[in-house]
Amino acid sequence: MEYRKLMTNEKGVAGLNVLLSLISMIFMIGIIVMVFVIAGAKLRDSSQLIVLETATDTVQSDFLLNSTIGAVMTNCAGQIGGAITSVSSVVNESITLTTANYTTSGCYIYATATSEYNNHIVDNVTYSYTHGGEALRVINKTTNAIGDTPDWFPTFIVLGSLVVLILLVVVIINSIKSSGITEGA
Repeated sequence: MEYRKLMTNEKGVAGLNVLLSLISMIFMIGIIVMVFVIAGAKLRDSSQLIVLETATDTVQSDFLLNSTIGAVMTNCAGQIGGAITSVSSVVNESITLTTANYTTSGCYIYATATSEYNNHIVDNVTYSYTHGGEALRVINKTTNAIGDTPDWFPTFIVLGSLVVLILLVVVIINSIKSSGITEGA
């Protein structure tokens, strides 16, 4: 497009080029953001790219072992994609519980319904868990950060509309001055 075509003095199109450019820009940004969010979600869900890391933790505080409301293992739950893989020991007042007394799901430990330790306080739990590791953490942060971009689109639209309104006011004032209506005032 030539520069002369951009600088035309067409009547009734004040700021239209600016508005159309703004809408096109927002549309393109939206498409790019959508592509990155979808790609990030696919990467996050991919088991081929994410290598699970294993960690071991010991919880030495009192918590209630219950069959319906599980006791959350906070280090495991604090990781993305955390899940308990094995429990080494569950201790209640220096008595190590057998595996028939508890079960796990995700990052929770539950008492079995038939356990004599159901609704009892447990002092110490040593467990191993897997989590997504650094790769999954980075992908998750990136996807979440990019996913917030469309929240700004209404602000850009309002600001662009304000620019167009200001340009229209300037055109109207210039039209009134050039018409000679205000010469006698």
